[in-house]
Amino acid sequence: MVESPADLTEFKQHLNKNSVPDGDDAELQTMLEAATEAAEGWAPKGMGAVGPIVVRTVTDRLRVRNGRGFLISTPIQSVTTITRVDDGLAFATADLDVSPTSGLVRGLNTYLPGGTYTAVYEAGRNPVPNSLKLAVLILGAHMWKTQRGPKRGGGLGGARDGDQPEHRVGAGYLIPNQAATLMTPHTQALIR
Repeated sequence: MVESPADLTEFKQHLNKNSVPDGDDAELQTMLEAATEAAEGWAPKGMGAVGPIVVRTVTDRLRVRNGRGFLISTPIQSVTTITRVDDGLAFATADLDVSPTSGLVRGLNTYLPGGTYTAVYEAGRNPVPNSLKLAVLILGAHMWKTQRGPKRGGGLGGARDGDQPEHRVGAGYLIPNQAATLMTPHTQALIR
């Protein structure tokens, strides 16, 4: 379960479902969490993913070569531990230079020996930018509406005059342009 930057009440307000009975709450909460996961994993062509939105603890493998390695989930708030898998060699976080945006890890006053490490760290954004919160709400609403199908008198876009084309079955889950535009500034550069 991934913590969302928006709560169920905010999501219901975004969907204009405030007066609806609580019967849909579990399904709406699932949609909100799925929308958060989709936003975190979204990456435009040639860029890295958005990454964790809300700060959480991450445990990853860190592969070190030539004294440096990269943590996968960014932005990084803090590193708790980095321990080599082979022999349990651990580094104090004060001895590490960690780039919050790129995830680059290297020794500060010491050489980081090559190998595979287990890294435990906090990644995410604090505070969460409003643009990412809104993108999650838009994605959640998109998932909710496409699951429900078009209403009589209009398409998914909410049009009542029938101008909007209806959702075509098989068109796939596309990220709405509005959400993509809001998420793009928060993607990470790919390090090759």
